[in-house]
Amino acid sequence: MNKDFWDTFKKTKPTIVYLTVGFPTYSESVEIAKFLVSNGYAQIIEAGIPFSDPIADGEVIQYSTQVALKNGIMIDDVAKFIEELKSFRDIPVFAMGYYNPIYANLERNLEKLKKSGAQGLIIPDINVEEIEAILPLLKEYGLLICGFVAPNTNEKRMKEIVRKTTGFIYLVSSYGTTGMRDYLNWESLRNIVQKVKGIENVPVAIGFGIKNAEMIRKAKEISDGAIIGSAVINAIKNSPSNYFSEIEKIFK
Repeated sequence: MNKDFWDTFKKTKPTIVYLTVGFPTYSESVEIAKFLVSNGYAQIIEAGIPFSDPIADGEVIQYSTQVALKNGIMIDDVAKFIEELKSFRDIPVFAMGYYNPIYANLERNLEKLKKSGAQGLIIPDINVEEIEAILPLLKEYGLLICGFVAPNTNEKRMKEIVRKTTGFIYLVSSYGTTGMRDYLNWESLRNIVQKVKGIENVPVAIGFGIKNAEMIRKAKEISDGAIIGSAVINAIKNSPSNYFSEIEKIFK
C-alpha cells in the first residue's frame, strides 16, 4: 500500500492518458506528452512500451505500436521518455507494456525504470501469481503495480487482485480489446467500483472505450479516475500535421 499516492490519486481524480512511446516519432511522442500535461488534459501519463503481440489492444494502438517498433523503440527509450517528461513536469508516469519484454531482463528493466522516475508498472497480461512473485523486487525498486479488474472478474479473483495492487486498479470497462466505444454500462461499472472498494479502498480508474470529455466526466463520477488512449492515438494518426488541435477537441 502506498498511502500518499492513493490519497493524492483519490483527491485529484486524474485523467490518465496512454501514449505509445515513439509514435509517430520519439521526439513527437515527448512533445505530445508535454502538450497534454501543460494544458491540464493529463494528470498521469502511461508510457506505452511497444510490443509485437499486443493482445489486449485494438487496431488503433496496434498501429501505433508497429510504427514505434519500426522506429526502433525499446524499454531504454521508454525510460528516457519518462525521464524527459518528469524533468518537464513532476507528475506520475507509469510504464505500460506486456510482460514478455519487461520480464526478459527483469531486474535491469526495473532498475532502469526506477532511475527514470517511473511511478510504477501497468502490465495487462500479468496474472496475480506473477505479480506476487515480483512484488519483493518491485518493492526493492520502489515501483508500484496496477491490477486489472474486468466485468467478468469473479469475487475471489477480485480480492486477490486488489490485495496485490500497490498502484491503482485499472477497471476494464467492457469486453474485448482497447478502442473507442459509443456506449458503456455506467451502472454496472459503478457496482464493480463499489465491490472493489468493499475489499480495500484502493483507487480505481476506468479505461477501455473512453473517447471524449463527457465520458471522462462520467467515469470520474463513479470512480477515482479516467483512462483514455485510443482516441488520442487516433487523433495523431488521422491528423499527422495538425494533431494538437485534434487532441484538444477530445478534452473540450
